[in-house]
Amino acid sequence: MVGTEEGTRGREGLGVRRGAPPPRGFPFGGGFGELAYWALGAGVLAWGALVVSRHEWVGDWALHLATVRAMAADPWDPADPMVGGRVASPYLSPWALALGLLTRLTGLAPETVLEAGALLNLLLLVAGLRVFCRRLSPRPAVAALALVFTLVLWGLPETPWSGFPGLGSLSYVMPYPGTFALALTLFLWAALARFLATGSGRALAAVPPLAAVVLLVHPFTALAAAAGAAAFAAARPPSRRRLAALVPASAAALGAAALWPHSSLATLAAAGDDFSEIHRPLAVHALGYGGLALAGLPALVYGVRRPFGRETAVLAGLVAAALGAAAVLGAYEYFRLLPVLVLALHLALARHLGDGLPWRAPYAVVTALACLAGLYGAWPGLVRALPADAQRGPGVLRTDHRYDFARPHLREGDVVIADRAAAGRSLVRWGARVVAPPYPYPFLRDERRRHEDAARFFAAGTPAGERAAIARRYGVRCLLDTRGRAPEAPGFTRAADGPGGAELWCAAGAVRVVGGSHYP
Repeated sequence: MVGTEEGTRGREGLGVRRGAPPPRGFPFGGGFGELAYWALGAGVLAWGALVVSRHEWVGDWALHLATVRAMAADPWDPADPMVGGRVASPYLSPWALALGLLTRLTGLAPETVLEAGALLNLLLLVAGLRVFCRRLSPRPAVAALALVFTLVLWGLPETPWSGFPGLGSLSYVMPYPGTFALALTLFLWAALARFLATGSGRALAAVPPLAAVVLLVHPFTALAAAAGAAAFAAARPPSRRRLAALVPASAAALGAAALWPHSSLATLAAAGDDFSEIHRPLAVHALGYGGLALAGLPALVYGVRRPFGRETAVLAGLVAAALGAAAVLGAYEYFRLLPVLVLALHLALARHLGDGLPWRAPYAVVTALACLAGLYGAWPGLVRALPADAQRGPGVLRTDHRYDFARPHLREGDVVIADRAAAGRSLVRWGARVVAPPYPYPFLRDERRRHEDAARFFAAGTPAGERAAIARRYGVRCLLDTRGRAPEAPGFTRAADGPGGAELWCAAGAVRVVGGSHYP
């Protein structure tokens, strides 16, 4: 039976050493230090609320919004958010189901619910970091510094990838399931570390549901969570009894994930190779995206003998080795582990400065300079809290409104064939379906054929009869041409004109002309 005794080793796992005087750290601790952490966290949430209030989203926002729409329309048997039909898609996750049900029950717009989810994700991230930092030190100053470093100590420039919790990235990916999964991973690591240190049955009980949800919500983050679990166990091998207790816990997590009806673990595993090339930029620019965190390397090495220092160092070493192997093998998708390495450096640096370990004063100066550089790198994300007309500077991304002229003529579920991925992303954002998915989608068996058919449809030399056959194959109701050279397509009538010569054509009888305007 798993006990709850802490013992000497357990107390070290909690950041307490019997008989050791507390180190001289930053001059705030106890209740005041806790208040300082949550005051900082409140400032982060206020910034996040301002970003959300601007309603300016790019990147994968369209895909996640389409997924919430699909779950709201039919929570138990949702259509694929991009192409319709039934696809074993990892995007149809428990996170999407929760937001879809909230949309359905409240009648709120999916956009509103997804933006509310962004603030929840941010709150969970702040809370999860505070809980996990208790493994490092009892001083709240350590957690406060870890939060600062996690937000700003990344690179030049900062990358807006899901799973990268810097300010610049969070300003875009707050609503993403990867942010939710990262926050849960911090809680998962805290529970696992507590169990390994103390044998707490309550901590062990939290592991299976957290692990299963992380795996289903964001498989790349689940890989990071697994790396942390392996590092913690390898750094301080648990007793046979505790190791034996982890076996059924792990089996329960995998079993729960396997029972999820909307995606398949086998499909996720098989899709890895298809994601490799997409992640090449992460490998090429890894040092630029996370190089400022190297300021924590001396602290990581020095802190090996500190409570939880060995675990942090093993985690960093394990991930660094995995990234090196991924670079050699060309398996670039594993560079999604880069935030774990950066986070380990952040944590080590926060403990060194927060606990007042040697060289604190000069080390703090170097760290402050690195943080200032990080703020400069995060500038495109920081200014997203400002009104839209005040968002200036390179790297500031804005919502693409070029194809909004087509929206009044489309219904949710309409199938549209478009000649550009950018147009396709606008279409799925509104709830339409597309022939060629505008995002990489290796889970779709006929993904390649769909792209080939879309290219063939818009090719200048394609016979009109072949275009009609492609339209029938996918049940196309409208075509969106963005280049001003709409192909001849029997049975389609021009419904609307947009900027740059863009045109929307819809099947004859699907639009009516009243007072010079076209609408379904």
